[in-house]
Amino acid sequence: MIRFPCAELDRSITIEPSAEVGYVPVRGYTAREPGPPQSTIIGAHTHIGCHAVIYAGCRIGAGVLIGDGVKIREGASIGDRARLHWDVTVNYAAQIGNDTTIGTGCHITGGMRIGARCFFGAGVMTANDADPRQGYDPGRISSPVVGDDVLIGAGAILLPGVRIGDGAQIGAGAIVDGDVPASATVAAVRGRRVGR
Repeated sequence: MIRFPCAELDRSITIEPSAEVGYVPVRGYTAREPGPPQSTIIGAHTHIGCHAVIYAGCRIGAGVLIGDGVKIREGASIGDRARLHWDVTVNYAAQIGNDTTIGTGCHITGGMRIGARCFFGAGVMTANDADPRQGYDPGRISSPVVGDDVLIGAGAILLPGVRIGDGAQIGAGAIVDGDVPASATVAAVRGRRVGR
């Protein structure tokens, strides 16, 4: 376990081997300027898995499970009792609500907001920049917003700027490129045989 000086940790926190807490990003290595290091605050009874990296300036609630290999970038906020399974990436300034589960291998893009009591299946991908070839431009960033009590199936993709209303359900493998109203269901097209 590696602790950096800008981390405030409760004694009840469990930190597994090779985890890093309060990591300060290297200037010039990120697409945008990360700003001066801020304190990382982690609530009581949180578990941090092996090889997890929690950057400086994060706010993590109480009773959170952070799985092995999870990366939480600077300025991110994780609510109480959230569950981040193995190899999840939570990019800069993303917000995840209380009691939300993010499945193995998900990518939560920078600035994204996810409400309370949501479930993301394994491998959900999100994006916030419709044309990254132009270089980082904060004025062009449009992160997805997910309401409360939303279910998103494995392998779904949320494209920049989409808004998903409370209680909506997104089927496995769906590509969401427009807003989804509250309580609506969006399903992917089933695979079909195209050859022998």
